[in-house]
Amino acid sequence: MAYDLLVLDRDGEVVRYKEDARLFLEREPTQAYDMIMGDAFNDFSVPYHLTTKEFNERVPVLREQLLEAQVKLREESIRVSVLFGGVDGGGKGQLANLLNEWLDPRWIVTRAFGPISQEEGERPEYWRFWRDLPPRGRLAVFLSAWYSRPLLQRVYGETSQADFDREINRIISFERTLANDGALILKFWMH
Repeated sequence: MAYDLLVLDRDGEVVRYKEDARLFLEREPTQAYDMIMGDAFNDFSVPYHLTTKEFNERVPVLREQLLEAQVKLREESIRVSVLFGGVDGGGKGQLANLLNEWLDPRWIVTRAFGPISQEEGERPEYWRFWRDLPPRGRLAVFLSAWYSRPLLQRVYGETSQADFDREINRIISFERTLANDGALILKFWMH
């Protein structure tokens, strides 16, 4: 079965393939691409599962490693935005709470984005996210950020494929601007 696969090449062009992401990655060198988006539910699988006991045994080491990474980010003046998207009940809020518990809260900002407010509606579309981007040396955790609205509109048939493609291109441009300024963007889909 083939899936829609969006690939951002080094020339900044979005190329659409009707192919499973695993087959594409086996065939093409990933170094040639800035971003690959596939059908997360069908293309990728979780490599292994931890039991609750195994996870609890690893917590002290994981927490220490996260704190060390946070200190290094501060020392290197790297800004990091962590985006959690996904289905309701997928664990976005729980994971954000855990990060806030484990990390030094002085250097982390957490924002949940809901429907656009009147003030946000009167401004450029990405203003609501731009104002909450972390300064250098800090970490931001975003729940339902800039991918949520276009993905949901597409899933519910409220937008055409062409409009969805345009919105994805705007997101890519926004993220490229952030990355060119030295930001690190980590994206997770929770389901």
